[in-house]
Amino acid sequence: MPPATARAGVRWARLSTDVPNAVRDIRRGTLRLREYLTSLRHVDEEAVFSLRDPLPGLCEIALLPSMARRRGL
Repeated sequence: MPPATARAGVRWARLSTDVPNAVRDIRRGTLRLREYLTSLRHVDEEAVFSLRDPLPGLCEIALLPSMARRRGL
């Protein structure tokens, strides 16, 4: 497998874990909704979901109920 390279300065998010953590922090009062939404405007890539390769994203969707149960949601 050839080494992977990444473009410097690209911002990404994994929404399946980022959103629940943001909701928790908003409820605790350590993050404002507006701040979180502003941070999302600067995201260049989603960590798992891609139209060019949808299979990882579909697997992530299948795992969401299990992730939610573990987090007590």
